[in-house]
Amino acid sequence: MKRWVMAACLFALVSRWVQAQSAYDFEPITRQIQQWVDKRYYPGASMLVIKDDKLIYERYFGSYTPKNQVYIASAGKWLAAATIAAVVDEGKLSWDDQVVRWLPDWTDVKGHATLRQLLSHGRIPRLPARRQSR
Repeated sequence: MKRWVMAACLFALVSRWVQAQSAYDFEPITRQIQQWVDKRYYPGASMLVIKDDKLIYERYFGSYTPKNQVYIASAGKWLAAATIAAVVDEGKLSWDDQVVRWLPDWTDVKGHATLRQLLSHGRIPRLPARRQSR
């Protein structure tokens, strides 16, 4: 399994799990991350869980410390998708909103793509051809 897929799955698992818990037990997730570090999938990891602007869990694994700076590279894609999904869940966005609704300057074909299409690499419909005046 690719590392970014594991990270995305872990992020989704943690997000849903934290929402469902009233008393927090991070042992299962901590154990899984530790196994990945022990198997050398990663040199280290850090996990911070924040709910209602309060830090409720902080843990560092392997060679990681609070001072590590880590580039997220392509992880930005799944983080953006997870953030958009959370805002859709809150009802503030719709999967069928066109980009132009929120970015009105995007008047080309890209502006008519929906969030659903952007996140699924779906086909963007073509705009009708402009008539040329004679």
